[in-house]
Amino acid sequence: MKKLFYTIVALVAAAYFYDIIRDNAYVSAAFRGMRAGVAAVIADVVVSMAAPFLRRDKVIYACIMAGSFLIAFLLEINVAIIVGGSALLGVAIGVLRRKKRAGK
Repeated sequence: MKKLFYTIVALVAAAYFYDIIRDNAYVSAAFRGMRAGVAAVIADVVVSMAAPFLRRDKVIYACIMAGSFLIAFLLEINVAIIVGGSALLGVAIGVLRRKKRAGK
């Protein structure tokens, strides 16, 4: 529980300082320059995470990852909402699959 508290405090502090410095032209330019690198890392993670699911006939999870990426890329939706929605969707699919297996 302590680790969770420290993590939340660190995220709140980072968000607070980001709000203070984000309007600075140099900081804004630096963040704009890092976008390509971040996009490459995200793409690599998505491909690395999707590959095992595609091999195990769990294409639905790869579709969730690809859909999340497209939503983040094309729409101006907060990433936390996308992650939360993807998590809920993944849990719902898992629960439905377990119920289906139990019914057999």
